[in-house]
Amino acid sequence: MSVKVRTSDFRTVTRARTLGAPTDVAREIYLVARELVASVDLHGLAVRLVGVRAEGLAPRSGALVQPTLEEAVGEHGHARRRAEEAVDAVRGRFGVRSIAMGPRGTRSTTTPADVELS
Repeated sequence: MSVKVRTSDFRTVTRARTLGAPTDVAREIYLVARELVASVDLHGLAVRLVGVRAEGLAPRSGALVQPTLEEAVGEHGHARRRAEEAVDAVRGRFGVRSIAMGPRGTRSTTTPADVELS
């Protein structure tokens, strides 16, 4: 995966990393993207654009997945995947703006303020 960061002076920097294992968990992609963006020296400039790119995507049904030790021992990875599947199902039925994932008590930065999430 890679990220592109463009600063206010239109300088563009890219950073890339190959994930250690296939994933279909958005949080894992987010965490790697956040690390890549944090590694960019902005020289104190404002950011105009942040882009995230994932490559080599394939349907989960065709992927051979080796569980991590954390997944094999506990339900952490499976629970997050099930939560994302539930959110996808709700969005499929009621629309993209009907639900958002995030820490409890924190409003999503991607959901407009006029959308009730209760």
